[in-house]
Amino acid sequence: MSTSKLRPISRQSTEAIVTDTLREYIVSGEVPPGQRLTEIALSEQLGVARATLRAALLRLTAEGIVVQIPYTGWQVAQLSAEDVWEIWTLRGSLESLASRLAATRREPEVRAALEAAISEFLDACAAGDLARMNAADFALHRAIVDASGHSRLAAQYHVVEQ
Repeated sequence: MSTSKLRPISRQSTEAIVTDTLREYIVSGEVPPGQRLTEIALSEQLGVARATLRAALLRLTAEGIVVQIPYTGWQVAQLSAEDVWEIWTLRGSLESLASRLAATRREPEVRAALEAAISEFLDACAAGDLARMNAADFALHRAIVDASGHSRLAAQYHVVEQ
């Protein structure tokens, strides 16, 4: 039995879990840009306190995924063509630096993680599964950033990787 694709489980706060869940929900396209997000409905559906949900929404606001409208609430951010271009070029610059740094790493576990990510991407492409290809592509880019060993670069990349 191969366990090379298993990663250690990290303990996360409820706020972090809610943030990740909402981010995935929005980025998946389930919620269109400009759609209003209601605290009461979301907190009830997720089974968390409104304060926890609000903290998660504030984190997503800092990432540019959600917009807070004073005295009104929250909505999914709408990106212009220029916004997309800026995010794309910034992400490319961070990935370029990450790949240069990763190329200098000699640890076997770093190489193994990159090879596993590449293998998963190639397998997904061979299977023709678009959802799996997309997930594997993101995972490969994340693996390159992680392989850089640069924690501040990884933190900045997390903001723009979505």
